[in-house]
Amino acid sequence: MQAQGKHAESLKLGEKTLKDVEKWADEDVNNRPEMVANLHSLIGNAHLEMGNYTKALHHHNIDNEIATQQ
Repeated sequence: MQAQGKHAESLKLGEKTLKDVEKWADEDVNNRPEMVANLHSLIGNAHLEMGNYTKALHHHNIDNEIATQQ
């Protein structure tokens, strides 16, 4: 969706998916941390494209924090 310029739709779907994935246990999904990091990156990119720079930075920082813990 992001590539098609549908940033608001992508943001909404990314936030919903993140809420669902955060309910899962690490033991239930092999790559849960990577999924969470990727979703934060997607959400950050959507915010960036929409001009919400503070929110974009927040989500990219979470993505980076998870990535450096792996």
